[in-house]
Amino acid sequence: NAANDPLPTLYWTDGLVSFTGGTLLDGASLSGRVLTASGQALRNATVVLTDAAGGRRTAVTGSFGTYEFTGLETGRWYLVTVQSKRFRFASRVIEVDDNIAGFTLIGLE
Repeated sequence: NAANDPLPTLYWTDGLVSFTGGTLLDGASLSGRVLTASGQALRNATVVLTDAAGGRRTAVTGSFGTYEFTGLETGRWYLVTVQSKRFRFASRVIEVDDNIAGFTLIGLE
């Protein structure tokens, strides 16, 4: 553009849309808490977010069991898993269409 900033470019390949250069979308966010089966916050658990292409992002929970992912592509499905030394968690699949807050993950035992 006139300010010499990169412009967003949209590419459509095999049904997948990707954006390069500039800022077209800031992306969505996913946040929530990780809790034990008894409802207590789980600190230092690793939340893993995996996209359909196998790309992985991780977040470590804070003292109140909170985590957050930002800059997620909307309209995509993600696999959410929790890694903990003391507790087991079921994997969950979520479609991100907008910002999601309060996505709570509860331990099985």
